[in-house]
Amino acid sequence: MDKRVITNLMEERRWVEVTNNGRRTTENVFTGSVVRHCPRRLFSLLTLALACVEEGRSRSLSAAPYNACLCSTRYRVASRLRRKTRSTDFHQREAAPRKTVRRHPSPTDHPMASSSVAATAAEPGPHAAGEKVAAAAVFWHEGMLAHDAGRGVFGRGLDPGFLDVLDHHPENADRVRNMVSILRRGPIARFLSWHSGRPAHAAELLSFHSAEYIEELVQADSAGANNKKICECTFLNPGSWDAALLAAGTTLSAMKHILDGHAKIAYALVRPPGHHAQPDRADGYCFLNNAGLAVKLALDSGRRRVAVVDIDVHYGNGTAEGFYHTDSVLTISLHMKHGSWGPSHPQSGLVDETGEGRGLGYNLNIPLPNGSGDAGYEYAMNELVFDPNGRQCLTMDGYRKIGQIMRGMADQHSNGQILIVQEGGYHITYSAYCLHATLEGVLNLQAPLLDDPLGFYPDDEKYTMQAVDIIKKCWKESIPQRGPPEFRSYTAHAYLVNFQRCEPARTHGAPEEEDSRSRVKTSTNRPTRSGKGNVTVAASPMESSASSSAAVAAEGAPATGEQLAVFWHEGMVAHDAGRGVFDSGHDPGFLDVLDQHPENADRVRNMVSILRRGPIARFISWHSGRPAHAAELLSFHSAEYIEELVQANAVGAKKLCEGTFLNPGSWGAALLAAGTTLSAMKHILDGHAKIAYALVRPPGHHAQPDRADGYCFLNNAGLAVKLALDSGRRKVAVVDIDVHYGNGTAEGFYHTDSVLTISLHMKHGSWGPSHPQSGSVDEIGEGRGLGYNLNIPLPNGSGDAGYEYAMNELVVPAIEKFRPELLVFVVGQDSSTFDPNGRQCLTMDGYRKIGQIMRGMADQHSNGQILIVQEGGYHISYSAYCLHATLEGVLNLQAPLLDDPIAYYPEDEKYTMKVVDIMKKCWKESIPFLKDI
Repeated sequence: MDKRVITNLMEERRWVEVTNNGRRTTENVFTGSVVRHCPRRLFSLLTLALACVEEGRSRSLSAAPYNACLCSTRYRVASRLRRKTRSTDFHQREAAPRKTVRRHPSPTDHPMASSSVAATAAEPGPHAAGEKVAAAAVFWHEGMLAHDAGRGVFGRGLDPGFLDVLDHHPENADRVRNMVSILRRGPIARFLSWHSGRPAHAAELLSFHSAEYIEELVQADSAGANNKKICECTFLNPGSWDAALLAAGTTLSAMKHILDGHAKIAYALVRPPGHHAQPDRADGYCFLNNAGLAVKLALDSGRRRVAVVDIDVHYGNGTAEGFYHTDSVLTISLHMKHGSWGPSHPQSGLVDETGEGRGLGYNLNIPLPNGSGDAGYEYAMNELVFDPNGRQCLTMDGYRKIGQIMRGMADQHSNGQILIVQEGGYHITYSAYCLHATLEGVLNLQAPLLDDPLGFYPDDEKYTMQAVDIIKKCWKESIPQRGPPEFRSYTAHAYLVNFQRCEPARTHGAPEEEDSRSRVKTSTNRPTRSGKGNVTVAASPMESSASSSAAVAAEGAPATGEQLAVFWHEGMVAHDAGRGVFDSGHDPGFLDVLDQHPENADRVRNMVSILRRGPIARFISWHSGRPAHAAELLSFHSAEYIEELVQANAVGAKKLCEGTFLNPGSWGAALLAAGTTLSAMKHILDGHAKIAYALVRPPGHHAQPDRADGYCFLNNAGLAVKLALDSGRRKVAVVDIDVHYGNGTAEGFYHTDSVLTISLHMKHGSWGPSHPQSGSVDEIGEGRGLGYNLNIPLPNGSGDAGYEYAMNELVVPAIEKFRPELLVFVVGQDSSTFDPNGRQCLTMDGYRKIGQIMRGMADQHSNGQILIVQEGGYHISYSAYCLHATLEGVLNLQAPLLDDPIAYYPEDEKYTMKVVDIMKKCWKESIPFLKDI
């Protein structure tokens, strides 16, 4: 098969979920054919690589789990709401409220349940028959906590001087403290035995690393390195080298424990991580390649073949580099499809990087689409063979299943021997839970010992399954013919599974190195950066858009010098949403370090500071906010609901719904947020400014007329829209780019044709009983409002180009037809690349472009008047940068004032474009005033 065809197929998601007379179906976007949903298949990609194994038996196996975790992906909310059943011409039927169904994958759900490895993994462990479960040996040393990776903007160690609060480096000690504590205090504790680690010796390091590189690290440490930047995002501080030696030595001790027959299952709980460390350089938070050293020890001890299975969300380039030319080690990496990370490792983990020389065919890469989730990973494991830093949406169920599959392969091929090596996992609490679930799976425990405290189940696994099938076909057609003949009867002696780590950032204009490795020649037709601050997509339909508003935005008119009126009040920082596991407010007692609630004051402090001290400061005038009055609140909210909040405040504290807590100071902050937004709107209505920005918290777009929801108490934007209507404006349009569906605003205007609500959001489905509506394309309003609620659910990882395409193809034409007298721009930076609550991968460039498009529409339709209302955005530092870029765009400043400090550029916008085209067709056919857009 032509490898260009394979690559092009992998770049395109061919199936899109649509609704046909109430039935969920899957439509081929190329042919238009429709097929009914079928059960998810259970087949293992990893099994394919090892299925050929018919000669010999393996002696040991190693596994480890999780940076692909969902954790911060999700925005879970659940109070109690019932929405009336809504009839729409779109379905020509009564649309029942959607319900979230928690799916627990089972081998019996899939046609391939008879697969030998899948069956082995699914069998209950020996404890099911009353026998004792074998303990796993955990190797750990407290000294590894001494490594301090520093603070800055994300992992960059950069303090630009614009922010009040800097990030902890993602690879910090707290994440591992919680892993230790959950294993010691969680229900799995009775199955574990603890062993002390040790530092590695110099001679041991030379089995994988060059003497020159080790000498470089030793010299840097002896010179008293203080925040010495070894490479992008990787810093050597006092204590770092000792911790790296302990991580390497502890992993070697765990491997030797297995080799000497003391245990079949051992887990090296180590930091700093290692799988990016190459033989001659550090990379991606990694100094020494812990797993690579362990593999070398196994080979030196007489094991002839070792398999490394790496499920870290990022490509294990260092391990692959170390064994790229040998046929004694099979390296398999399941990772996010992220492309090259720059000159430190130009290889990108593509399917065509298959090894070289004797190693040709023994390096297998499985790049998976953003949002693959539990079902996608399970399918990849079974067919071919898992955070703030990842976009793969795995939950505890997914990690548990992967652990079971690894255990099944160990039992089948390596006499049950498996070494688990810790790599990444950067959500401080949820990573620990996912580790617990992984070890449950590896120990083959019959029932989950811990429930998932926060996970939901994404919907994008179908694309992942198609990508997996294409990879499988590529392997079958290219590797057996070109690789050594014994590949067909390959038997693994050990499986090493490393897990996850954070991605080093790509710098602007970083030169790309020529990679001399053997590759199948491909034509990826990926988006390219064209000049500073612009993203272009080759041969994209976007380029031919004739939209006048898009043209206005693209021209980049010179800066006018006009002032942006920013409304803010310091009292809003008094709202304390608490601590717990993510946003749950729950302390299970298993963890040493709890999360600060995502909606915390630090994120807004940084937004204020970057606007005061950043380069946009000269374009801003500051205005003080004020609390809202009770009568003002009643324009959007019910009197009963307001009374409920007043009573809760009088009591002192209350959980209003899942993730939403009223604490002392919360009600005062909510009143300030509402009143400040109203003041900003009145500033525009009175003619004092054309552009005003309400910098407010707590956020508001989930708050419904009669209840709180999703961190929101009062609907700030909804109240402002009501004020505009009451002041004589006949038509107001709301464009909401927060990563989550603005269900509260939609609810408030669902029956009116005077407000057009448009929401671009992550396709997350219903969030529970608090709002059974899911933000799907078929929820279009009711009564007079039929057709005036437009939802644009976008696939995970849509990125800058995907969002720009959706804005130009859907939002701009809809606004042109509606012709509003005022625009309300609801902004949430949780659509950004590194936000803990989203997976849409927008960068500063994307926000800047969206701001320009909004400004173009305002100039064309509302005499330039636009109110900007702050909603989400939960990455403490990057949200502030994305806000700065958004306001640059709205002000139509000609050149970017700030470079993007950390962003990389995703590759999944083609699927988004196809989804947008289908939604556009749907609108034209079902919504009267949009029939000729």
